[in-house]
Amino acid sequence: MIGPQIRATVARGAKELGVVEKQALPGELHGYLVDVAYYWLGETRLFGRVGADPARSLECPWKTGQGAILCTQLAERATAERVIGVDKMLDGLRLCKALRDGGFDDLRRLIEASSRSRTIADFGSTAGLTLEQWRVRLVDGTRRRIDGVRGGLVDFRTLMRASAFTDSGLDLPTLTARARGAREALNSPAVRLVIGSESSGHLMRIVAMIERATRDAEADDGDPLLPDTGGPQVGPATKPATPPPAPPKGKGKPKKATKNVDEAPVLSVGIDAGALILARLRRDATTVIAGWETRDMIELDKRIDQINVRLDAVSPVVDRLEASIADITSLFGRFPSPDGTASLDVGNLPLYATPDLARELRAASKALVALDDGLRSLFPGEVNAQVRFARSATVRLVGFLDLMERVARSSRLTQKTGDVIGALRMLGTFRVGVFDAPLYDVLEPVLDSLKTHEPMDLELLYAVIAHVRLDTLIGALQGRGNPCAHEGSVDCWTTRLIHALQESVEHEGGGIRIDGGKFAQRLAQLLATTSAVITSGVASSTSPSAWAACTPIRSATWTTRGARCR
Repeated sequence: MIGPQIRATVARGAKELGVVEKQALPGELHGYLVDVAYYWLGETRLFGRVGADPARSLECPWKTGQGAILCTQLAERATAERVIGVDKMLDGLRLCKALRDGGFDDLRRLIEASSRSRTIADFGSTAGLTLEQWRVRLVDGTRRRIDGVRGGLVDFRTLMRASAFTDSGLDLPTLTARARGAREALNSPAVRLVIGSESSGHLMRIVAMIERATRDAEADDGDPLLPDTGGPQVGPATKPATPPPAPPKGKGKPKKATKNVDEAPVLSVGIDAGALILARLRRDATTVIAGWETRDMIELDKRIDQINVRLDAVSPVVDRLEASIADITSLFGRFPSPDGTASLDVGNLPLYATPDLARELRAASKALVALDDGLRSLFPGEVNAQVRFARSATVRLVGFLDLMERVARSSRLTQKTGDVIGALRMLGTFRVGVFDAPLYDVLEPVLDSLKTHEPMDLELLYAVIAHVRLDTLIGALQGRGNPCAHEGSVDCWTTRLIHALQESVEHEGGGIRIDGGKFAQRLAQLLATTSAVITSGVASSTSPSAWAACTPIRSATWTTRGARCR
């Protein structure tokens, strides 16, 4: 991340400096910027001296071009401190001290978490804390499900009554609607578990009968059914198209025609198909209900009452959760962004508002716990993952806000929560997938004794020198990871030499001194070990010779991939 003060220079000299967009800074540039950071930190009151040393200066890796311009810009104290964020680093150390004084001792993990995430939490996008998802899935979704179960219970009781299937009972469309609601309720394994398998079986048989009758009625074409006469059905008789022949003249009156049975008109009576389907449904359903023991029906009725009681207990919980969502949204509305819009990002809240947000979140957390318990009671055997996730995310955020409340007691009122995280983020960084916090690691042993507004005294300075992790420091300055990733590298042997030098530093009276004889002895041991490694041709960190290389520097602690030297 390049500061705006030098962004144009770096952009113009990207090829020269080796900068590639969306990639880590090259080692040379990264090492120089870290060097600049430590240089100007050394000019602060915490690390500074009484008088300035005009001979002390930064060495620029680039002699010409944009690199040289960059060095000129960073040689100006005001520009360098704004780019590096020296004030934020000191704020981060003050915050670490305040948190340590408040009993929080897992600071390195907090710095790592701050470096990983660009935001603390956003109620508009953070998984598990998105208020819109709470409203849609937990509030509206739960209400729809409760209403569905409640309606299904009413349908259960309707289908249990024999009066619903008498001649004066419910019609087929009404029974179909009742069956649909009962089917939706019975599709839940939890509901079937609560009402019992035997009762579920009886209800499912009745539902299946109604569904079959509905399908039969929809398949019918609406024409009346006619009785079966064994032959073709004939409609009402009509007069023949041609009259019978007239009798011959002079032979008297024609004989009276006799009735032929086959010629008589056939009248057929139409029968309503829907009535037959409904009659068959009523007969079959009445049979099922009659086979249902009275004791079992009474037990089912009691279980339905129990489910209704649980439903009545969950509904107020959903209302409380909805109220908590509104309260949290209203709290963020009190602190709009500069453009006038209300943000749901916790980082935009001032520190003095964190207790209010923590209070609202505790209310929401209680509602989520009650909702989870109510749903588990209502739907045994089911795990509502969304509610569980929201619960855990809320609890973690409440813990963080409690931490920020401690910080608020020793911070400026106008400071935002995001400023706190930004300050902590300045103490550590991820490079090539490895977390590194060299400044914090250097000062952590004496953090309780630090006063960031006063220079360190000799005792503190000596304690820092005695505890400093030089391998981490050198790795940060070089812009690389572990300096001893390769045993034969210059960085690794430089680290070993500085460890030997560090062990030769002694605190004596009002100052510190370096024991030259002790350093020469350790240096000789180190060179002898190096010669043995070269002679054997073994440069692996796991070899006995490489382990022997650790012996001259036992009092320092540093780590390689294959060996740990103490």
